[in-house]
Amino acid sequence: MKTLYISRHGEAVNVGAPGVFSDFDRHLSEEGKAKIAKQALGLKQLGARWDKILSSPLVRARQTAELLNAPVGAPLEFCDALGDSPSLANVQKILANMPEKRILLVSHQPFIVHLTAYLLTGRRDVSFHYSTGTMACLQSYQLQDEPKGELAWFMSSEILQNLAEQTSERLNHAQL
Repeated sequence: MKTLYISRHGEAVNVGAPGVFSDFDRHLSEEGKAKIAKQALGLKQLGARWDKILSSPLVRARQTAELLNAPVGAPLEFCDALGDSPSLANVQKILANMPEKRILLVSHQPFIVHLTAYLLTGRRDVSFHYSTGTMACLQSYQLQDEPKGELAWFMSSEILQNLAEQTSERLNHAQL
């Protein structure tokens, strides 16, 4: 079974912040870094694992991918096709040729909304709300012929962070 995790990057600073001159340069805010790092621990508790990460090369997506990957340590590839104006056709080709069974894709709105909708419904006009850090897990996905996938879960960053907190609280309680 093939599994595709789809993540929107974490909370980022705006153009005009110190050292940020273009959309490409936007980096995660300090709060965004903390949330994604905590989210990674929640994903670990959930049992989420990937064999490879494909990430947009934009700074905020790169940082998100690196933080999410910290507990897993999978190979990480920065893919121009996921950057400024991703094309569904280009990403289809990339994913279709990957031997890995579990892939995490980190990118941007509106592309991830269109990709998720396309895999679940065959249409691109269905909407999903991907706030920063939100992730979807699609199982048994395929991109050739008739695109399809089964939604295993769709969680906000806050829910994933809460999973990490609950685990931490259980461990603290068990040690008492």
